[in-house]
Amino acid sequence: MDVSPVCEGCCLFKANPQHPPPEEEMPIAISEVLQKWMLSNPVRVRETLPVVRRGNLFVWFDRAGP
Repeated sequence: MDVSPVCEGCCLFKANPQHPPPEEEMPIAISEVLQKWMLSNPVRVRETLPVVRRGNLFVWFDRAGP
């Protein structure tokens, strides 16, 4: 999974095109990457927009720390 900033307060999580997880494992892969990203970034997630096909996930957030 790759994380791409879209703008301040929004990121796109998407499957790596060279090594995508199998379709049946996509929800687990997305949740694991999101959890790691949240642990390394002090944010409060406001909203998510899943795009089920090909494992894309938009996340809108507010900074929670300094």
